[in-house]
Order: sequence, then C-alpha cells, then structure tokens
Amino acid sequence: MALLLYGYAVLVLGAMALIILRSLMKTRRYPPGPPGIPVLGNLHKFNQEYREKYIEDISKTYGDVMFFYNPTMSVLVLSSYRAMQDLLGNRGSIYSDRPRSSIIDMMGNGNLGTEAFGPSWKLQRKLFHHHMNKGALPQYFPIVEQESRRCLRRLHRSPENWMDELRLNTVRVILGVTYDIWDFESPDDERVTAASRFITHVTSALTPGLLWMNIFPILRHIPPWVPWLGNETRLVSAWGEEDRTTMTKPFNYVKMQKNAGTAKRSFVLSLLEEDAADERTMTWLAASMYGGGAETTLGLLHAFVLAMVLHPDVQRKAQHEIERVVGSGRLPGIQDRGSLPYVENLIREVIRWWSLASFTLGHRVMEDDEYKGYFIPKETIVLPCLWCISRDEEMYPEPETFRPERFDEVGPDGQLPLDPLKFSFGMGRRICPGQDFAEMVLFSNIAVFLATTTVSKPLDAEGNQITPTTVPINPMQRNPTPFKCRVEVRPAAAFLADDNQTK
Repeated sequence: MALLLYGYAVLVLGAMALIILRSLMKTRRYPPGPPGIPVLGNLHKFNQEYREKYIEDISKTYGDVMFFYNPTMSVLVLSSYRAMQDLLGNRGSIYSDRPRSSIIDMMGNGNLGTEAFGPSWKLQRKLFHHHMNKGALPQYFPIVEQESRRCLRRLHRSPENWMDELRLNTVRVILGVTYDIWDFESPDDERVTAASRFITHVTSALTPGLLWMNIFPILRHIPPWVPWLGNETRLVSAWGEEDRTTMTKPFNYVKMQKNAGTAKRSFVLSLLEEDAADERTMTWLAASMYGGGAETTLGLLHAFVLAMVLHPDVQRKAQHEIERVVGSGRLPGIQDRGSLPYVENLIREVIRWWSLASFTLGHRVMEDDEYKGYFIPKETIVLPCLWCISRDEEMYPEPETFRPERFDEVGPDGQLPLDPLKFSFGMGRRICPGQDFAEMVLFSNIAVFLATTTVSKPLDAEGNQITPTTVPINPMQRNPTPFKCRVEVRPAAAFLADDNQTK
C-alpha cells in the first residue's frame, strides 16, 4: 500500500513539476529540441539504442545545442566542437561537476571519472597529473616497449588468440605501472577480466533499466525482497562490493610490500611514500588507471586491427614509413614518434573513425547559465556527442572513410583538420588525465605491431574473403564486435626473439 501511495505521489508531483517547467519554458528561451508529450516531456526520445546517430540526424533540424527534459531531469546535448569548447572549456568553473547518481553512490564508486567536483576530485587530479604528466612518462618507456614486444611474441605463437593477447598486454602494462604486479601470463586471469567488469558495471548503471534509480533516488531504499526493483538494488549493491574488493586487493598488496621493504617502484608506492592522501582516495585514484585505462586502450587497439584488416593500403603505407625511418637494424621505439608522422596520423584516424565513446560522461551545470541567447538551468546534465564531432563533414570530409592523410590536408579555410585528440578524451577540467599515457601505450603497441605483423581478411571454406563488421559490440560500450583475421609475421619480427627481458 505504501509503495502504491508513493507511486501516486510521484505521478502527481511529476505532473506538477512538468506544468511548472512548461510554464517557465514559455517565459524563458530554452535551447531547441524535439517536441515532447504531456507529463513525460521529450527525454524519452533521447534513450534510443544508437542515440548518437539519432542526435546526428536531428541536429540538422535543431542545431548543435539541443534540450531534452522530463519532470525530474533536463539534458543538454552538444553536437559540435565549438559548443563543447565554449561550455566545457571556457566555462569550466560551472560545467565541471558530475551528475548526481544514486546508483554510483550505492556502488560506493569514488574513481576520478565519476567523483563529484570538489576537494576530493581536485586532490585526485592533482596527484594523477603530478605522477603521469608528459615529463614523468619517460620513466615508463622501457616497461611499455618491453610489454609491446612480449605481446607480439605471444601473438605470433598463437595468432588466432590475437584479441586475448592484446587484452593481456594492456592490463599487464597498467597493473605493472600502477601496482608493480606482473605475476600473470593468461588473458583469463582474474585481474585481467576484473577491469572489464568494472567498466561494465559503470556503463550498465547508466542504462534505461536502472535509470529510474537516478531519477527517483528514494528507490534505492526499496527492500531487496520487493519484485523487480528489489532485484535491481541487490544487483547494484553486489556490483559495488565486487568493485571495492577488486580495487582494494592490489592496493593492499603494495602496502604489504612497502611494509616488508620489498616494494618496487610503482604509482601506488609513490603515493604511499608521499603520504599523499587518505587510503580511500589513493585506492580509487589507482583504480581510475586500472579500470578506465585498460578498457579504453584495448578498445582502440582492437579498432586499429579492424582498420588495418579493412584498409590494407593504409597498413602498407605505415609499414613503409617505419622501414624508411627506423631501418632494418631494430624495432621502432617510443622515441621515434616525432619521426613517424604517418603512423601518428593513423592513430589519430583510428581514434576519430571508431569514436570509442559516443558521448563523454555527463557534466552537471552548477548554476544557471545562458548560451547563444538560450537559458540553461542549474542541474542540467550536459552530454557532448563525440560521434557527431568526429563525423562533422565540414571538419572531416567523407567522415566514414578511413584516411590518415586527412590530417595533413589544408581545408578551404586554410586550416588543418581538428586533431581528434583535442576532444576524444574529454575537454576542460574533466579531460582524461591519463591521455598522454594512453597515447604512449597506443603508439608503442601499434608501431611494433606494424613493423612485425601484417593482418588481412580471413577466408571462408570456399576461399572467399570475410569482411568484418564495423557495428560495435553494443551501443553503450563501443568496442568492435569480435572478428577473425589472418596474421602474417614480417621479417622484422626476428628482433622480437632478441628481446628476452622478463619482468
């Protein structure tokens, strides 16, 4: 009975809120958006399976700043780089918070990506930048290069498992740098799969099935025995417990090694030696590297292989540049980045073409604002559509075509195309602080891969080529759908056998 009364109260209050909102919208000029329906507004139109393509389509009618709303929530969608820069970059002081999330609160998630704008987030970001800025990266060059070569040796021994080998490589690098943990050699190791589950939990918390717990926070207090909603609260609590356990174990491992005097250099050891923050803050700061960095880097490496399978001419051109610049006496290293512009452009094009995230994590407007004459109310959630920016035909002619050369071509305005690195990792105060590290890992893996390996389309039983799909595995996590490819070992792979260093 109590739940029934609560439901009626929610409907009545929602209707009243919508009436008030619609009244205000008549007196204030809100950004345009698709028409709504009574009580529900128009936010339901945003919750489509491939909503980035929906936004790309309707932006032709409503422009690059679109407003969605319902009785309890308003969402501002940005579909241009200019709007993203104007609000998230130039007005970062009021656009750098994260939306309030009952689900994230229930999970006890305090990582850098989801933490609210405030003292804890500022401290985490300061510490991360101190230890992972460009000037600090050279200390990691040997580790990253060594792991890139280990990965290619394993891949050549079992080419059919190339996806697993790339996953193992990315997690080894991040666990090694973060915690100095190297004692695993299998892609099925719990520590390898845990990073994937961590990201899955966060993205699943944002699906429509659980969104009601954010819209109506009181639902988080529903007892576990209540049908449907009780199951959801129990599930979210279980995710939180699993993530906390996953992230606490490696942190405690470093503490134990430090106390025993056997700890080796790592990101966490540096934090502990400096007594940089309380343990919760340090644990989640390390988890931000572990959970976020591994999946993002892996997704882009998979997208790179897919692009090479689909575009063998690009693959050959990059290989020829490496042969011309590096020569035949060694493999490319991170120090060669400045001398391999085509490889660098290839990486930029992978990031633009695949657009691993359709939208950035939401920002929350901390006070009323006005933009282009439109009123943007406090508490509005701001979502930049990275997909739309990466498909902007004015900046990237023929955006669906994979062409690294585009970044050297001057447009009619006399300018080079926008570097996708300027928006693909976020913008403003919420830009991903691990971007420089991710770029370093991507370059090392991709350069060595191109030097030692050629991939191509697989063949069916009749000898016909099989073309992999470019449809992502699911709309929320835009990793490429698993695919097979032929792997050919190139002569330069002989240098991998000479690199017998072990960790």
